[in-house]
Amino acid sequence: EKYIVSDSIFIDLSDTKTPQGIICVSEKSKKKFTNEFLNEKRIIILDHVQDPGNVGTIIRTADAAGFGAVVLSEGCADIYNPKTIRATMGSFFRVNVFENSDLIILPDELKNVGTKIFAAELAGSNDLFEINFPEKVAIVVGNEANGISDDLLQVCDEAVKIPMEGQCESLNVSVAAGLIMYEVKRKQG
Repeated sequence: EKYIVSDSIFIDLSDTKTPQGIICVSEKSKKKFTNEFLNEKRIIILDHVQDPGNVGTIIRTADAAGFGAVVLSEGCADIYNPKTIRATMGSFFRVNVFENSDLIILPDELKNVGTKIFAAELAGSNDLFEINFPEKVAIVVGNEANGISDDLLQVCDEAVKIPMEGQCESLNVSVAAGLIMYEVKRKQG
């Protein structure tokens, strides 16, 4: 159904100072990461990524780079946060996004179907630009301050690092995720 409301009501409903004039209300998706999604060729996994803008940007980049699923651990920013939704620029509605996933069980399930799991890790021993990625890939990125949890890091197949020449210590998680996703896309052709 469509409703036209007064400007004062619209401003009360909106969470931005300069809304675009449309508000949508819908039921939240209850999609679970099931066996049908285990066969996705490209998956990105977010481990406690807390900034809504980072989560939304990663979802948007996953869409652009051809990643079929984005899996969020418990403790990630809410995918329904308005900042997350805005940062996806519509990709939220095109990519399979799963939240509150058990990231200790998931790697075994992915490995059972031939998916190789790469952890984005500052101390990774493998240079991103020297890796040949297999057909089925899952990339794990971690929390903005603490990286990937130790338990999850231990079940990944390989740690990968983005080579950096400057003085900075690390990259923003959404930038790092984007670089890795596009390198996977480039290498896979």
